[in-house]
Amino acid sequence: MKEGALVEYEEDLIWPSWFRLTIFGAMAVIAALSFASLAGTPGVEPWHYPLFILVWGGILFVALSLQRLSIRLTSDNLRFGYAIQKKTIPVGSIESCEASGYDPLRHFIWQVVRLAFWELRVCHMPGASQGVEIIARQGRGRRRYFVSSAHPEELVAAIRSPLSGAQRI
Repeated sequence: MKEGALVEYEEDLIWPSWFRLTIFGAMAVIAALSFASLAGTPGVEPWHYPLFILVWGGILFVALSLQRLSIRLTSDNLRFGYAIQKKTIPVGSIESCEASGYDPLRHFIWQVVRLAFWELRVCHMPGASQGVEIIARQGRGRRRYFVSSAHPEELVAAIRSPLSGAQRI
């Protein structure tokens, strides 16, 4: 992103409290139970404990990284994603965008297939039932993206605005 680019739209979504409590509560219970079973297992070596802590530390890092979805539209780029993975799309390559609802079956399967290639195509936040579907040119093909948003109509309007440098959609 160029320094000094005009920010036209910015939004941060975080996990709802109920989801955060559920995820971290479940992680704490599973970690405690697995640590207790590890301690009582014959043949467990002392070096297993630091390895156990590293694995759970990694899982906690990923969970903490996924709890905030950031969306930022400048005159040059649309950037969205989580702390550890973000996607940047040049505004000029966006062919279409429209507000739409989140379809759990379609979008979840779509993302699981794409995760195999570490490619971010769906950014969904629990509790957000609306978002924006974007079709952008990439190379000779087109890519479809879905981004959750609390204000999808405002995001679509910002992408379509003449200031964004995009072609009129």
